[in-house]
Amino acid sequence: MRLITNVKRDSQSHLYELKKLLSASEQIIICSGWMKACGLSPLLKHLDNAIARGSRITIYTNHEHTDQDCVESLAGMGGLRHINVPRPTYLHTKLYYGRSGESYTAILGSANVTSGGLWKNEELSCQVSGRVTDDSHEQLALYLQRLTVLESKNI
Repeated sequence: MRLITNVKRDSQSHLYELKKLLSASEQIIICSGWMKACGLSPLLKHLDNAIARGSRITIYTNHEHTDQDCVESLAGMGGLRHINVPRPTYLHTKLYYGRSGESYTAILGSANVTSGGLWKNEELSCQVSGRVTDDSHEQLALYLQRLTVLESKNI
C-alpha cells in the first residue's frame, strides 16, 4: 500500500500516477463521479496511446457531473467504453484500476478527474498493487463486476 497526494504535479500527484497507470496497463477502468475537461485534457494522449497498444478501457462517470465536452471527447475515441451513469444511481466512486497480465494496481480515494482532483486540491488516495490471485484483488473484482450492472442503465 502507498499513499498518493498532490504534492508536486509532475512527480507526486494523482495526475502523475494516473498517467503511469494508463501507460502500463492492458485493462483500465476509470471511475470518477465528476469529470471536467480540465482534468481529462492532460490524459487524452495517454488514453490514445493505451488504445493504440490494444488496452481495454472502460470509464464510468456520473451523468449529472460530467462535462458535455468530456462526453463528446470520449465518444470520439474508438476503443474505449464510456458509461455515463444517469439517475437514480448517483455514482460517487473514485477508482483507477489497471491490470497487466497477472498483476494489478488500483488507486482508491478522493480524487475525481478534474484539475482539483488530479493536481490542485489536497487529495488523498491509497494505491494497492499485487497479483490478481490476492484476497484484496478478489474484493476489488467484486466491486468492478458490480459496476458492469451500471452499463445497462446507461441511456
